Amino acid sequence: MTFMISNPMMNKKSYCGVLEFSADEGMCHIPDWMMDNLLVEDGSEIILRSVNLKKGTFIKIQPHETKFIDLANPKAM
Repeated sequence: MTFMISNPMMNKKSYCGVLEFSADEGMCHIPDWMMDNLLVEDGSEIILRSVNLKKGTFIKIQPHETKFIDLANPKAM
């Protein structure tokens, strides 16, 4: 199950999945990093919508370390 979570005050949105449905009715618990990204604070109102996203067809990964270049076949990794 995938949701679009948005902050209507700042016109910010993100997409997420759900770990469990255990919060009280009308409440949503999201990680701090997502709250920072959406520019919301504890107790702020957000909008949640259930969405169906298209499957990805391409991904481009950038290594964080040069050790990746030293692998014998980096494309295989």
